Amino acid sequence: MELTVSNLWSSGLVLCGLQMERASNIPKLCATIFNHHTHAGLHIFDTMSRYILFTGAPGSKWSGVMANIYQSPDIDQSDNRPDRQYESGAVQHFGSYFDPGMEFDNDVSNWDQPFNGTGRRIIRSHTFAHQLHQLSTLGHPIVMVYRNDYECFDWWCNAGGFAITYPNYINYYGNLDNMWQQIKAQNYDIMEFIKNHTTHTAANNIELCHALAIAVPPNCKVQDYSTQDTRVYIHNV
Repeated sequence: MELTVSNLWSSGLVLCGLQMERASNIPKLCATIFNHHTHAGLHIFDTMSRYILFTGAPGSKWSGVMANIYQSPDIDQSDNRPDRQYESGAVQHFGSYFDPGMEFDNDVSNWDQPFNGTGRRIIRSHTFAHQLHQLSTLGHPIVMVYRNDYECFDWWCNAGGFAITYPNYINYYGNLDNMWQQIKAQNYDIMEFIKNHTTHTAANNIELCHALAIAVPPNCKVQDYSTQDTRVYIHNV
């Protein structure tokens, strides 16, 4: 037997707390759930988390990784506004960031503050790198972006360093020596988590969208992470 969206609806089953006001919402359901195969061979559908957590050290190109899935129709883009944008050469920042000294601290109580739309919300925090074990227990998918320490540091400096206008790096990182130490510490904790937990890799933004069960953005170009010296790992998918 295979459980489908239609017969789950008609049978009146509640899908892990997913709230649907009427049956016309069923097509939208397909973009917000993904299936797991049980040992009994049944297709059991779980609701997708409202949040997608992102982390990576400064200079890891995590903003580029995020940017190439952000235009998905399944993503809440209401956090993007002119004062949350920065562009320098190939570097583009837009949407909200969550970290000590930035516009929003990364405490879960702040996650919804910059949003007023619908869809899944991307929560980006460099310092999530130090909280991965705790965050993994919440069940939200976690995207971890990794580059080696020196490449991170060099890219971040060339992107503008402390002159980056959004997000604000000076409040928490303070100076280049501390930035170097923080990049190393964040990368270390990310790799320690990956070593000790089940993760999946994505080779490009299309694979990442599929892993997160979101629609591929329209007119999307393939972003090959290997050509950018970047590795992308996903947990809780």
